[in-house]
Amino acid sequence: MEEDSLFALSEIGFVSIAAGDISRATLRAYDSKHGALATWTLLGTLSTASHGIILIASAPIWILWGSLTTAAASHAPEVKYKEASWDELSKYARFPQGMPEELDRSHLKAKGFW
Repeated sequence: MEEDSLFALSEIGFVSIAAGDISRATLRAYDSKHGALATWTLLGTLSTASHGIILIASAPIWILWGSLTTAAASHAPEVKYKEASWDELSKYARFPQGMPEELDRSHLKAKGFW
């Protein structure tokens, strides 16, 4: 990100987008591993089978608490433009001070995570 542009590496190559043309954006800072939380919720709920009649209370508690925790974790890594400024988002940039002059942009390729 520079003062007037956002640079991104896409499946078509290195692109520059005018900052004024961006109305919204979502940045995912890291993988929260919320899938593992969902698995623990399922296993915890299944474990209530050993609680006998008390599972009437313990199973819903596992389902409710596990679902809320998983949902919160799935959105934790998101930073959204308009809620956060470009200065806030630039902390996550590969080159927060701007693009290096010596960088050959024609050789940049995406790693195929699309």
